[in-house]
Amino acid sequence: MINRFSMKAVCIIGAALAILGSFLPWEVWGDFAAVWLYGIQIKPTWVDNGGVLIVCLGVMILGLTIWPLRFFKTTISWLVIVSSILSGVAVYHLGAWLVRRIQHGSMIGATSIQIGLELVCLGATLTLVGGIGRDRRKTAA
Repeated sequence: MINRFSMKAVCIIGAALAILGSFLPWEVWGDFAAVWLYGIQIKPTWVDNGGVLIVCLGVMILGLTIWPLRFFKTTISWLVIVSSILSGVAVYHLGAWLVRRIQHGSMIGATSIQIGLELVCLGATLTLVGGIGRDRRKTAA
């Protein structure tokens, strides 16, 4: 039987993975001079490719999981809403990568997925599962 504490841990781990994945490379393409696409690129210049939204949603999920606010009557419902938005953003970026992959076809140096986007998608899935699991536990109790 899965208890409420384990669903809370799943939400925390998922949000941490999504935040970490925002700073790691998402895609790479090119054969001789590879081009790396990051969610948030800090050096040599600041570039945001959608990672700031993921970091903000991840921080909101961590806040709703660890320190639930008193003025929300149903914090767990807000957790499900925010994790659903995070999952939608992750699916959008995964779909954008897939479109670029199909456009490049089988040419040499076609775009390939990297660990950052994989961690964002895994983290978004974990937060959604953890949020729904916590919501079910609360409604069943």
